Amino acid sequence: MAKQFEFLTKYIDIFEDVYDVKIWDISTEFEKDIMKFIDEYTDIDLKRYYDILDKKGYRLDKINPTEIDISNADSELILAIIVFAYRQSCSSDSSIVKNYNKDILIKWLRKLKELDK
Repeated sequence: MAKQFEFLTKYIDIFEDVYDVKIWDISTEFEKDIMKFIDEYTDIDLKRYYDILDKKGYRLDKINPTEIDISNADSELILAIIVFAYRQSCSSDSSIVKNYNKDILIKWLRKLKELDK
């Protein structure tokens, strides 16, 4: 049985194995998959990622998402962080990997995989 977040967590191995030269191609695919996941995942309204973060006590005008302690985070928080990082990258005409290095993305994706049922 497929795990519910495997669509995104499959990028853990890809990011770990890719060299910086190819990271931009991978980043584009990852961002496309994030967009698709936002549209298709119905358990959480990820279009309201900012409200989710605010409800969990994280005002992102005051804190960088890389500073959020995810050790006790649930999947809703991790997904909201990833969507925030993606949206922030879009608004700055950049890529998620350029704004947040692949090690940060791997950390968030590993936590999401750990929480996957």
